[in-house]
Amino acid sequence: GIDVGPSAFLNLARSLGFGERTGLPLIGETPGLVPNDEWMLRYEKRRILDGDTANMSIGQGSLLATPLQVAQAMAGIANGGALPKLHLIRQVQDTRGRVVQAPIPERRNWLGVDPHAVEVVRKGMSDVVNEGGGTGRSAALSYTKLCGKTGTAQWGPQSKNQRLAWFAGFLPDDNPRYSFAVLYEG
Repeated sequence: GIDVGPSAFLNLARSLGFGERTGLPLIGETPGLVPNDEWMLRYEKRRILDGDTANMSIGQGSLLATPLQVAQAMAGIANGGALPKLHLIRQVQDTRGRVVQAPIPERRNWLGVDPHAVEVVRKGMSDVVNEGGGTGRSAALSYTKLCGKTGTAQWGPQSKNQRLAWFAGFLPDDNPRYSFAVLYEG
């Protein structure tokens, strides 16, 4: 995060759909937060520093995302850099099983990231699940190759010890068709 700088990093976060609603017709969906200098000055009384960028690049700090946003971002990484427009349904069928309506896949954003950089991220996500030392190795499947990213968080007073565990990714590795984000609160 520090190497690319806060502007490039936070612009990519916005291109991945963070900081705005997904576009699905959901009541109460939150946009999350991708901070900028104005937000930091208002709430933290300073501009974004390298330490903020480093923290946000590993999923800590002021960047806030919903599981749905994370799943959508995983789809953008999986397909090589096009953030898809989300749909609530895959298709509508009549009583005989004939498809009467199916949304056409659409691109919401083009990430504009070097294809080699996307491939490095995909390889890292594959290693998380499929290599011996990966933090997500217990998610490995015998019938397909899954790519993933693990994460944890703590919040609130230390006495409550509130924790989150995330697991997000896509599958199969060689021809991604599904992306997901799972959140465990406990």
